[in-house]
Amino acid sequence: MKNKYRALLLCVTVLAVTVFVGLSIMITDKNNEQNNVLYAEDHPSVDDIMKSTGDYVRNHKSSFEEAVESLKTVYHPDNLVAARIGDVSLTISELEFRKGLSDSVNPAKGTHQAVFNGLIEEKIILNEAVQKGLVPTTEEIKVFLDRESEESKTNPEYQEIVDKLIKSWGISEDEYWQKYEWYNAFRIIVIDKVYKDVISKAEETGKIPRIANNDSASEVLNKQDAHKSYWDQYKMKLKKEADIKVNNKYAGEFNIDQDKWYLSQE
Repeated sequence: MKNKYRALLLCVTVLAVTVFVGLSIMITDKNNEQNNVLYAEDHPSVDDIMKSTGDYVRNHKSSFEEAVESLKTVYHPDNLVAARIGDVSLTISELEFRKGLSDSVNPAKGTHQAVFNGLIEEKIILNEAVQKGLVPTTEEIKVFLDRESEESKTNPEYQEIVDKLIKSWGISEDEYWQKYEWYNAFRIIVIDKVYKDVISKAEETGKIPRIANNDSASEVLNKQDAHKSYWDQYKMKLKKEADIKVNNKYAGEFNIDQDKWYLSQE
Protein backbone atom coordinates (compact mmCIF):
# COMPACT_ATOMS: atom_id res chain seq x y z
CA MET A 1 0.00 0.00 0.00
CA LYS A 2 2.89 2.38 0.73
CA ASN A 3 4.25 2.16 -2.81
CA LYS A 4 0.80 2.69 -4.23
CA TYR A 5 0.20 5.73 -2.10
CA ARG A 6 3.62 7.25 -2.61
CA ALA A 7 3.14 7.05 -6.37
CA LEU A 8 -0.23 8.72 -5.96
CA LEU A 9 1.26 11.44 -3.78
CA LEU A 10 4.23 12.09 -6.03
CA CYS A 11 2.02 12.29 -9.08
CA VAL A 12 -0.46 14.39 -7.09
CA THR A 13 -2.52 16.36 -9.63
CA VAL A 14 -0.75 15.07 -12.71
CA LEU A 15 -3.18 12.28 -11.88
CA ALA A 16 -6.04 14.71 -12.18
CA VAL A 17 -4.92 15.45 -15.73
CA THR A 18 -4.46 11.82 -16.66
CA VAL A 19 -7.57 10.76 -14.77
CA PHE A 20 -5.64 9.23 -11.90
CA VAL A 21 -3.72 6.91 -14.19
CA GLY A 22 -1.88 4.42 -12.05
CA LEU A 23 -4.41 3.36 -9.44
CA SER A 24 -5.32 0.01 -10.92
CA ILE A 25 -1.80 -0.46 -12.32
CA MET A 26 -0.43 0.02 -8.81
CA ILE A 27 -2.90 -2.51 -7.43
CA THR A 28 -2.23 -5.18 -10.03
CA ASP A 29 1.52 -4.67 -10.33
CA LYS A 30 2.71 -3.76 -6.85
CA ASN A 31 6.40 -4.37 -7.53
CA ASN A 32 6.68 -2.16 -10.59
CA GLU A 33 9.38 0.37 -9.72
CA GLN A 34 8.21 2.61 -12.54
CA ASN A 35 5.27 3.54 -10.33
CA ASN A 36 7.69 5.71 -8.35
CA VAL A 37 8.63 7.78 -11.39
CA LEU A 38 6.66 10.99 -11.78
CA TYR A 39 6.09 10.69 -15.50
CA ALA A 40 7.86 11.12 -18.81
CA GLU A 41 9.96 14.16 -19.61
CA ASP A 42 7.12 15.91 -21.41
CA HIS A 43 5.04 16.15 -18.23
CA PRO A 44 5.28 19.05 -15.75
CA SER A 45 7.50 18.77 -12.68
CA VAL A 46 6.14 18.40 -9.15
CA ASP A 47 6.99 22.04 -8.42
CA ASP A 48 5.18 23.17 -11.58
CA ILE A 49 2.14 21.14 -10.58
CA MET A 50 2.18 22.44 -7.02
CA LYS A 51 2.21 26.04 -8.23
CA SER A 52 -0.50 25.73 -10.87
CA THR A 53 -2.85 23.61 -8.80
CA GLY A 54 -2.14 25.76 -5.75
CA ASP A 55 -3.44 28.82 -7.53
CA TYR A 56 -6.59 26.91 -8.45
CA VAL A 57 -7.26 25.33 -5.06
CA ARG A 58 -6.72 28.54 -3.09
CA ASN A 59 -9.35 30.23 -5.27
CA HIS A 60 -11.76 27.28 -5.12
CA LYS A 61 -11.45 26.14 -1.52
CA SER A 62 -15.15 25.39 -1.21
CA SER A 63 -15.04 23.22 -4.35
CA PHE A 64 -12.17 21.22 -2.88
CA GLU A 65 -14.09 20.64 0.34
CA GLU A 66 -17.32 19.75 -1.49
CA ALA A 67 -15.48 17.22 -3.69
CA VAL A 68 -14.15 15.49 -0.59
CA GLU A 69 -17.50 15.54 1.18
CA SER A 70 -19.20 14.06 -1.89
CA LEU A 71 -17.51 10.71 -1.21
CA LYS A 72 -18.92 10.46 2.30
CA THR A 73 -22.33 9.35 1.08
CA VAL A 74 -23.35 7.23 -1.92
CA TYR A 75 -26.61 8.93 -2.85
CA HIS A 76 -27.10 12.64 -3.59
CA PRO A 77 -30.20 14.58 -4.74
CA ASP A 78 -30.63 15.09 -8.49
CA ASN A 79 -29.67 18.78 -8.41
CA LEU A 80 -26.20 17.86 -7.11
CA VAL A 81 -25.54 14.99 -9.52
CA ALA A 82 -23.61 15.02 -12.82
CA ALA A 83 -24.23 11.32 -13.44
CA ARG A 84 -25.55 8.22 -11.70
CA ILE A 85 -23.71 4.95 -12.04
CA GLY A 86 -25.89 2.20 -10.63
CA ASP A 87 -26.54 3.18 -7.02
CA VAL A 88 -23.63 5.64 -6.90
CA SER A 89 -23.59 9.35 -7.68
CA LEU A 90 -20.89 11.35 -9.44
CA THR A 91 -21.49 14.79 -8.01
CA ILE A 92 -21.23 18.03 -9.92
CA SER A 93 -18.83 19.32 -7.26
CA GLU A 94 -16.38 16.45 -7.72
CA LEU A 95 -16.53 16.59 -11.50
CA GLU A 96 -16.07 20.36 -11.64
CA PHE A 97 -13.23 20.28 -9.12
CA ARG A 98 -11.35 17.61 -11.02
CA LYS A 99 -11.94 19.49 -14.28
CA GLY A 100 -10.55 22.61 -12.65
CA LEU A 101 -7.44 20.78 -11.47
CA SER A 102 -6.95 19.41 -14.94
CA ASP A 103 -7.24 22.85 -16.51
CA SER A 104 -4.87 24.37 -13.96
CA VAL A 105 -2.09 21.98 -14.96
CA ASN A 106 -2.71 21.76 -18.69
CA PRO A 107 -5.40 24.10 -20.03
CA ALA A 108 -4.43 23.58 -23.67
CA LYS A 109 -5.16 19.89 -24.04
CA GLY A 110 -8.89 19.81 -23.30
CA THR A 111 -8.88 16.93 -20.86
CA HIS A 112 -12.45 17.24 -19.58
CA GLN A 113 -13.58 14.10 -21.39
CA ALA A 114 -10.64 12.20 -19.92
CA VAL A 115 -11.49 13.45 -16.43
CA PHE A 116 -15.10 12.37 -16.93
CA ASN A 117 -14.08 8.96 -18.26
CA GLY A 118 -11.88 8.31 -15.25
CA LEU A 119 -14.45 9.45 -12.73
CA ILE A 120 -17.15 7.29 -14.32
CA GLU A 121 -14.85 4.28 -14.06
CA GLU A 122 -13.98 5.07 -10.45
CA LYS A 123 -17.72 5.16 -9.70
CA ILE A 124 -18.28 1.88 -11.53
CA ILE A 125 -15.82 0.24 -9.14
CA LEU A 126 -17.33 2.10 -6.17
CA ASN A 127 -20.76 0.81 -7.20
CA GLU A 128 -19.33 -2.70 -7.22
CA ALA A 129 -17.95 -2.07 -3.72
CA VAL A 130 -21.42 -0.97 -2.62
CA GLN A 131 -23.02 -4.10 -4.08
CA LYS A 132 -20.43 -6.36 -2.41
CA GLY A 133 -20.44 -4.56 0.93
CA LEU A 134 -16.83 -3.45 0.47
CA VAL A 135 -17.12 0.31 0.98
CA PRO A 136 -14.18 1.49 3.14
CA THR A 137 -14.96 1.70 6.82
CA THR A 138 -14.01 4.59 9.08
CA GLU A 139 -11.49 2.31 10.79
CA GLU A 140 -9.88 1.21 7.50
CA ILE A 141 -9.40 4.82 6.44
CA LYS A 142 -8.04 5.74 9.87
CA VAL A 143 -5.51 2.89 9.68
CA PHE A 144 -4.45 4.07 6.23
CA LEU A 145 -4.08 7.69 7.35
CA ASP A 146 -2.21 6.75 10.53
CA ARG A 147 0.21 4.57 8.57
CA GLU A 148 0.89 7.28 6.01
CA SER A 149 1.28 9.93 8.70
CA GLU A 150 3.89 7.79 10.42
CA GLU A 151 5.62 7.16 7.09
CA SER A 152 5.83 10.90 6.41
CA LYS A 153 7.57 11.42 9.76
CA THR A 154 10.38 9.01 8.87
CA ASN A 155 10.69 9.73 5.14
CA PRO A 156 12.15 13.20 4.41
CA GLU A 157 11.28 13.05 0.70
CA TYR A 158 7.70 12.17 1.49
CA GLN A 159 7.42 14.92 4.13
CA GLU A 160 8.95 17.49 1.79
CA ILE A 161 6.24 16.87 -0.80
CA VAL A 162 3.51 16.96 1.84
CA ASP A 163 4.86 20.28 3.10
CA LYS A 164 5.03 21.69 -0.44
CA LEU A 165 1.44 20.73 -1.14
CA ILE A 166 0.20 22.20 2.14
CA LYS A 167 1.99 25.48 1.44
CA SER A 168 1.00 25.65 -2.22
CA TRP A 169 -2.66 24.80 -1.67
CA GLY A 170 -2.98 27.10 1.35
CA ILE A 171 -4.39 24.35 3.56
CA SER A 172 -3.58 23.33 7.11
CA GLU A 173 -1.83 20.09 8.01
CA ASP A 174 -5.12 18.83 9.43
CA GLU A 175 -6.92 19.68 6.18
CA TYR A 176 -4.23 17.82 4.26
CA TRP A 177 -4.72 14.60 6.24
CA GLN A 178 -8.45 14.79 6.84
CA LYS A 179 -9.52 16.10 3.42
CA TYR A 180 -6.98 15.64 0.61
CA GLU A 181 -5.44 12.51 2.08
CA TRP A 182 -8.83 11.18 3.14
CA TYR A 183 -10.09 11.60 -0.43
CA ASN A 184 -7.19 9.62 -1.85
CA ALA A 185 -7.35 6.98 0.89
CA PHE A 186 -11.02 6.32 0.24
CA ARG A 187 -10.51 5.85 -3.49
CA ILE A 188 -7.41 3.66 -3.15
CA ILE A 189 -9.06 1.42 -0.56
CA VAL A 190 -12.19 1.01 -2.69
CA ILE A 191 -10.23 -0.28 -5.68
CA ASP A 192 -7.91 -2.36 -3.55
CA LYS A 193 -10.78 -4.11 -1.73
CA VAL A 194 -12.73 -4.85 -4.90
CA TYR A 195 -9.60 -6.09 -6.66
CA LYS A 196 -8.66 -8.42 -3.80
CA ASP A 197 -12.21 -9.77 -3.57
CA VAL A 198 -12.40 -10.43 -7.32
CA ILE A 199 -8.98 -12.10 -7.49
CA SER A 200 -9.58 -14.18 -4.35
CA LYS A 201 -12.86 -15.56 -5.66
CA ALA A 202 -11.35 -16.26 -9.08
CA GLU A 203 -8.55 -18.21 -7.40
CA GLU A 204 -11.03 -20.18 -5.29
CA THR A 205 -13.01 -21.22 -8.36
CA GLY A 206 -9.90 -22.10 -10.36
CA LYS A 207 -10.36 -19.34 -12.93
CA ILE A 208 -6.86 -18.05 -12.27
CA PRO A 209 -3.84 -19.68 -10.57
CA ARG A 210 -2.74 -18.82 -7.05
CA ILE A 211 0.73 -17.39 -6.54
CA ALA A 212 2.64 -19.75 -4.25
CA ASN A 213 5.69 -19.03 -2.09
CA ASN A 214 7.73 -21.64 -3.94
CA ASP A 215 6.90 -20.33 -7.43
CA SER A 216 9.84 -19.41 -9.62
CA ALA A 217 10.22 -15.82 -10.81
CA SER A 218 8.83 -16.73 -14.24
CA GLU A 219 5.87 -18.53 -12.68
CA VAL A 220 5.10 -15.50 -10.54
CA LEU A 221 5.22 -13.19 -13.56
CA ASN A 222 2.97 -15.48 -15.58
CA LYS A 223 0.46 -15.69 -12.75
CA GLN A 224 0.56 -11.94 -12.21
CA ASP A 225 -0.20 -11.48 -15.89
CA ALA A 226 -3.14 -13.87 -15.53
CA HIS A 227 -4.43 -11.90 -12.55
CA LYS A 228 -4.11 -8.59 -14.38
CA SER A 229 -5.83 -9.98 -17.45
CA TYR A 230 -8.70 -11.33 -15.34
CA TRP A 231 -9.05 -8.01 -13.49
CA ASP A 232 -9.06 -6.06 -16.76
CA GLN A 233 -11.75 -8.33 -18.17
CA TYR A 234 -13.78 -8.04 -14.98
CA LYS A 235 -13.66 -4.23 -15.07
CA MET A 236 -14.63 -4.23 -18.72
CA LYS A 237 -17.61 -6.46 -17.99
CA LEU A 238 -18.69 -4.10 -15.22
CA LYS A 239 -18.54 -1.15 -17.57
CA LYS A 240 -20.43 -2.86 -20.37
CA GLU A 241 -23.22 -3.76 -17.95
CA ALA A 242 -23.19 -0.50 -15.97
CA ASP A 243 -26.38 1.53 -15.72
CA ILE A 244 -25.05 5.05 -16.41
CA LYS A 245 -27.36 8.06 -16.51
CA VAL A 246 -25.80 11.45 -17.28
CA ASN A 247 -27.42 14.69 -16.16
CA ASN A 248 -28.86 16.61 -19.13
CA LYS A 249 -26.53 19.50 -18.26
CA TYR A 250 -23.56 17.32 -19.25
CA ALA A 251 -25.10 15.07 -21.88
CA GLY A 252 -23.94 17.30 -24.71
CA GLU A 253 -20.45 17.76 -23.29
CA PHE A 254 -19.46 14.16 -22.64
CA ASN A 255 -19.66 10.87 -24.50
CA ILE A 256 -19.76 7.50 -22.77
CA ASP A 257 -18.03 4.59 -24.47
CA GLN A 258 -18.96 1.46 -22.52
CA ASP A 259 -16.81 -0.70 -24.76
CA LYS A 260 -13.50 0.76 -23.56
CA TRP A 261 -11.79 1.09 -20.18
CA TYR A 262 -9.82 4.34 -19.95
CA LEU A 263 -8.49 4.50 -16.40
CA SER A 264 -4.87 3.37 -16.07
CA GLN A 265 -4.19 3.03 -19.77
CA GLU A 266 -0.42 2.79 -20.30
